[in-house]
Amino acid sequence: DGRITRVNAANNQLWGLPPETTSWEQYGEWVGYWPATGERIQAHEWAMARALLHGEVVVGELVECEQFGTGERRFFLNNAAPIRDASGRIIGGVVAELDVTSRRHAEEQLQLLYVREQAARASAEEASRLKDEFLATVSHELRTPLTAFLGYTHLLQSRQRDEAYVSRTVEKMQRSAKAQAQLIEDLLDIGRIVSGKLRLEPRPVDLRGVVQAALDTVRPAA
Repeated sequence: DGRITRVNAANNQLWGLPPETTSWEQYGEWVGYWPATGERIQAHEWAMARALLHGEVVVGELVECEQFGTGERRFFLNNAAPIRDASGRIIGGVVAELDVTSRRHAEEQLQLLYVREQAARASAEEASRLKDEFLATVSHELRTPLTAFLGYTHLLQSRQRDEAYVSRTVEKMQRSAKAQAQLIEDLLDIGRIVSGKLRLEPRPVDLRGVVQAALDTVRPAA
């Protein structure tokens, strides 16, 4: 009928002092949960009830329980089997519980460390990808004003040069050189950002001048 006839000290240490149980239907008073779903274990679902009612042998079933009196949660592996008489009739059952709370907590910590390590690895891979993109962009941006500079140099060498033409070309060469110097300064700014020493100085910008400078930079290559 499910009446508990004997418990040992280890069971009381795991569960606390349980109430007197005279029927398997009262197993619902034992507060336990299925760790996989968090659902409470019903009276007929306990390993002992299944062994008594159906003759089931249960081995290593993970259960989370709440101690009577304290409410402290513990994990244990539940094992149960029916006891039969000579004719095979079920006359009782036996249950053995292995407390694995410490092991469970250790596994949870390992899982947490694994998740953190995976996140750190993903972050490092993303940083590496961004670094590669940054280097590719920097290489392109540094090459652009240098190409313009070399283009103007070629024009000065290959054309008939009057003073006005030379002056305009030299001015554009200076602009290209300044653009490259600004890119290098931007790279230095990245170091200042990382070290927390970057100081911003907002000021108005003539967008027409920015567009015209960009056109002048790429015109020789075009």
